[in-house]
Amino acid sequence: PITTETGQGIFYLPAQFLLLWDFHFMKKVDQWQSTYGKKMESWLRTLGKIESLASFAYLAYDEPFWCHAQFSKDKRIYRAEKIGHPLIPLQKRVYNHANLEESKPLWMITGSNMSGKTTFLRTLGINLVLALAGGPVMAKSMEISYFDLRTSITIRDSLELGHSYFMAEVYKIKEIVDLAKQASPSAPLFYLLDEMLHGTNSEDRRKAAFSILDFLGKTHSLGAVTTHDLSIATHPILKPLAEQYHFQEEYGEVLKFDYKLKKGYATQSNALKIIEMLGIPIHDNE
Repeated sequence: PITTETGQGIFYLPAQFLLLWDFHFMKKVDQWQSTYGKKMESWLRTLGKIESLASFAYLAYDEPFWCHAQFSKDKRIYRAEKIGHPLIPLQKRVYNHANLEESKPLWMITGSNMSGKTTFLRTLGINLVLALAGGPVMAKSMEISYFDLRTSITIRDSLELGHSYFMAEVYKIKEIVDLAKQASPSAPLFYLLDEMLHGTNSEDRRKAAFSILDFLGKTHSLGAVTTHDLSIATHPILKPLAEQYHFQEEYGEVLKFDYKLKKGYATQSNALKIIEMLGIPIHDNE
């Protein structure tokens, strides 16, 4: 069509002059805003909820063997049968069981390097988040309480804040301890601690770990803690509170891991084996 320099039809200006289209349109927009503008925020929030529920619905459709968690209000519990990590490919995924209850509110998980300790903590955490959000979980069955979840797994120091690795971890643990003080039977805490306080010396780490875990075990909380330090895992102070579990590997020309959780504590380590496998010489200086 023939157009003006502004890209509009040549009949627009005469029609606008005679009918005042723009003014009528602006008036209608202003009336709509006065009537419905205050409702836009709630509409957008509702649309966001619909989109999130649609995402969970698609996930449930796409993964028909996942389940929806059952919630318990009467007791603190995290029980799951054949629980796995959703982000691990099916061909490599390994399933385990979890059963944390009030009678033994703490799981101490030991094992050598690369045996699966941290991944298991993440498995517990990510499935709890999915369950609390109303989505399906990667498990055959699952029963949980309405937990508040806190973790200390990935720690980063900060030049900006002037926090060392150790200080950054202490702040995370302080947050967990503070929330444990506020936890109640109706609002319990679920915590995950990976190699707690390993940024300091062994003696200070043990003293602090005993005190922190003893305190957490006597609050309205459940949690799992990984450690390489058997003196922490097997200490008499924690015996009434803790269940012992471990991961292990098979030795040969190469290390083989089955990533299966087993009762008891680990009895072997593989740090020197891994170092030697990478060609770094190890001398017995003792």
